[in-house]
Amino acid sequence: PADRIDPHYGLTLRQAIARGVEVIAWRAEVTPAAITLRTPLPVICPPW
Repeated sequence: PADRIDPHYGLTLRQAIARGVEVIAWRAEVTPAAITLRTPLPVICPPW
């Protein structure tokens, strides 16, 4: 979960998952007029 970019984010995300937060990701189309969700994506979060 982007540990190399932001280690605090990775830690916080794993803590949230451990506490039962459901993590979802979507492929999106971004245009100047709108952001449109297209398809769900798998979330891969390796353990600590």
